[in-house]
Amino acid sequence: RNVRWQATKMKLIWSVFVAVFLAPCLDATIILSRAGFALYFNPPASVQSTLNGPYVQFSQAACTNSAGTCICCNGESGSCCTNAQVYKVSGSLTLEAWVRYDGTQVLNYPAPIIGNLAVDPTTLQCTSLDSSTTCALPQAFGPCSISCPSTKAGGYLLFCADGAAAPYCGLALATPADAAASSFIYWQLTAVVSYGTWMHLAGVYDGASGRAQIYVDGVLSGDKQFRAAGVAYQTVAPLTIGCRNDPTFTTASAANRKAGYFRGAIDEARIWQQARNPAQIQIDRLDTFCPANAARDYTGLCSSFVTETLLVGYWPFNELMDDAATPPTTVYNKQTTSFSGTLTGSPLPAWLAVPYANQTMDKPSYTRVAAGLGAVFSMAGGQATYTFTMGIAGSITFTGIDPNPSDKLGIQDLPRFSSTTMGIPDESTFDGYTGCCRYDACTPDGPTGTCVAGYCGGASDCSVMEGAKVQRTLAWTPASGGRWVVPPGGIPITTGLVEYPMNRLNTALQPPQVQHYFDTVYLFVNIPPEFVDPSPVPPSAGAPVQFIIFIGQNFQIPLKATVRNLGYTLTLDSADDPGLPNGADLTDSVTTAAVPPYVPLTLQRTLLWTPVCGQDGVYPVVMQAVGTSDLPDYPPSLRTLQFNITVWKPSPVIYLFDDSPRTWYVGCEQSIFAAARDAADLVRQQAGSLAPYQPSLTFQVIRLPAGNASADLGVTMDMTVSSFSQASSRGAVGDVNTTLTWIPARGQEGFVYAVCARLWGPCTAPGRLEQQRCALVTLGKCRACLTAGQTLQTLAEAYKSDFLSLYVGNVYIRNPDRVPEGTLVNVGQLYRARNADTLAAIAALFLTSEDRLLEDNPDLALQKSAAEAAAAAAAAT
Repeated sequence: RNVRWQATKMKLIWSVFVAVFLAPCLDATIILSRAGFALYFNPPASVQSTLNGPYVQFSQAACTNSAGTCICCNGESGSCCTNAQVYKVSGSLTLEAWVRYDGTQVLNYPAPIIGNLAVDPTTLQCTSLDSSTTCALPQAFGPCSISCPSTKAGGYLLFCADGAAAPYCGLALATPADAAASSFIYWQLTAVVSYGTWMHLAGVYDGASGRAQIYVDGVLSGDKQFRAAGVAYQTVAPLTIGCRNDPTFTTASAANRKAGYFRGAIDEARIWQQARNPAQIQIDRLDTFCPANAARDYTGLCSSFVTETLLVGYWPFNELMDDAATPPTTVYNKQTTSFSGTLTGSPLPAWLAVPYANQTMDKPSYTRVAAGLGAVFSMAGGQATYTFTMGIAGSITFTGIDPNPSDKLGIQDLPRFSSTTMGIPDESTFDGYTGCCRYDACTPDGPTGTCVAGYCGGASDCSVMEGAKVQRTLAWTPASGGRWVVPPGGIPITTGLVEYPMNRLNTALQPPQVQHYFDTVYLFVNIPPEFVDPSPVPPSAGAPVQFIIFIGQNFQIPLKATVRNLGYTLTLDSADDPGLPNGADLTDSVTTAAVPPYVPLTLQRTLLWTPVCGQDGVYPVVMQAVGTSDLPDYPPSLRTLQFNITVWKPSPVIYLFDDSPRTWYVGCEQSIFAAARDAADLVRQQAGSLAPYQPSLTFQVIRLPAGNASADLGVTMDMTVSSFSQASSRGAVGDVNTTLTWIPARGQEGFVYAVCARLWGPCTAPGRLEQQRCALVTLGKCRACLTAGQTLQTLAEAYKSDFLSLYVGNVYIRNPDRVPEGTLVNVGQLYRARNADTLAAIAALFLTSEDRLLEDNPDLALQKSAAEAAAAAAAAT
């Protein structure tokens, strides 16, 4: 228990907290809970018969009953036993005490623990509330639940009694029978107990419902309907502890008078003005409460003093905790400054040290493990499991509590996971000690140093003192990539609680150091399968891995998955949507079996793909690793790895080409250079040797129709010229270079030609070009270059001229007999026709014939032929 809430409105929440998180409790049968000491009532037989046994006399007034004295408290000054005021409790109540009942040897006569009930049930005519036939009527008392009419005043009593077969303890109430309270009904609810054993008793009455319960050691042992729901209840008699406050006590038989005193030990006596719930009783029975003011703290353990408003009476008998040289003779009600009591009688009530009064009480500590945020507790088949979630912080707290505040405690470290040891994961922490015992530094090595008290974990609004307490918290955010594995039932962990007992009253009874162990608990987390090396690593959480590949490349992605939940099976495949690219495939699975308890199952596959033409683009691929358990409570777990495969599209481009217009002449050798490559630097750097990225580059020469110099070659081309040559070469990064070489021949002059560099690649669709760039070339007239073996004489003969005319017309020729090859020679005179000119007029002007003009001007000859053909066609139609 980490916090005990004081606000009444929080009680229900606290009850839920206990029900969910308290389990598992270890050494849960330990009932020794008082911090310090109790009072021991054990008068000898002679004292019992004279009614002068040990008791506590309260300061307001002792009982003046001539039959003897008792522990009484009336809340007012004046006589205790005659005309006394009442320690009032109304509506609902709970009576609590730790009791060791030694028996009175008087059958079925209630020995008072705490209360103010003055009725003697053995004198009443009672009705059984039980179906048991062991409750004889009309006088049904003993270990029975009964109701009896009575004329006695209303009251309450927690008691024990000797039964014929076994002792029993119970709760008794006398409630008004009518609104005027002119008569009362005695009610009794009991549970069988044992002699000489420390036990916690709690009697609860709920005034709203009229029901009563009796709890023994926090366990509900009886539950009956006393009154109808809503019937008011209020005490009308003075309080007593350890003896009866009843005027008829003086007339009782000697044997029955013996039962007027409680025989045994009483500790932590409490009166609550509320019907406490099971969780409150179960937990608070192990607590000592801090008083309402510092003057009443004789333990030295309280750092804050908060009044429990519904705890109206509290006698913990811890006055000896102040280390007084002489045992004190005064006890206090820790809830007020009134109602102190004086130890009285012969002999005095004895101070009894608990829990080490005898060596049979050898297990004073108990341990528990509680889930914090992010961890879910479950219990199945006796196994306590704490389930964590990947990536979410969770914690569990180990708590060791020793009810004796003088003891020293320490929680040992938890083992960590290794190749040979099962333990807590690498990324978890097991923090240092919080909360402490009174004299210990809370180290597992021994009782050294000083520390704060085990006081509610330090909560400022808490009045509960838990004795020696130590806590350590395992904090864990399960992370991917760890080396630890999870067995089918979880990671088993346990640790030790080292206890250093101390008996301040009698060191001879001080037990040796004790090693306790927490029960084994199991840490479980359903870990999705993980992609491990050599699988590709995403650049960030949830982001896909990016790949760039090329057509024709033999691409591979190695994939390896592992599942750290032992006992799981593992599959690795691609998600149906989007699936794998066409032509891609996964190799068969290669599995490496798990080697419990430390080596997980792994599975490997490889994605293979060689993209082909037309598969350029981006291809998302999602790989799924699925872990499946044979256990029905664990659904399949999934981990995905996404990557985008970008297949780079070939993008050839002509990057070097001079497309400026030019004029060439017959016989003159000319050339045009073109160079092409892929437009992307990435391709040139990484895929230069891949065939799909090696473009082809060729030239085409096209003669354009006469008078048309358009670049729209696909429409206006007239004819393709083949009288040229071209040569290509490739560079280191996939470049291709092509050179066109052309020596125009006689008959080609006068026309305009498109010299085009044409580009395509292996993935270019049939009939299409990636790119075409053209330069317009005009073959000029009246000039020609000397070709190999030609002279001015042979050139003049080819143009039907004479040597002298060519020599006179080319004044730059110095030696007509040694004209170099390739020299551009004027072979005629260029005349620009006027609008009114005809071939005949021009022939007459230059003293030649029309045929000679057409022979030297092939473009004009072509135009004339076309015109004559058109005229003939028109005449025919």
